[in-house]
Amino acid sequence: MKTPLMVLCSAALLATATVSAQAGESDSRGEKKDMFATLDSDSDGQLSKEEAASHEGLNSSFTMIDRNSDGYISKGEFRRNVRTKPDR
Repeated sequence: MKTPLMVLCSAALLATATVSAQAGESDSRGEKKDMFATLDSDSDGQLSKEEAASHEGLNSSFTMIDRNSDGYISKGEFRRNVRTKPDR
């Protein structure tokens, strides 16, 4: 029982790391907001699967980030689950 749980946790961490690494922006609320606004092409305040498809990390992690399984990533889900990479 512990092994499947460990595999599931590892997969979730890997998916989050993928989104984090591909964001390419400094870690600030303003830049997350800008990134969300850029991806939200119809400005409805949520990201559909089609909108997320333009970002490889979000596309591959969509189901994990969409915590309430409504088929959309809300601003809150995005803010809690997407980390941006600091500038170097």
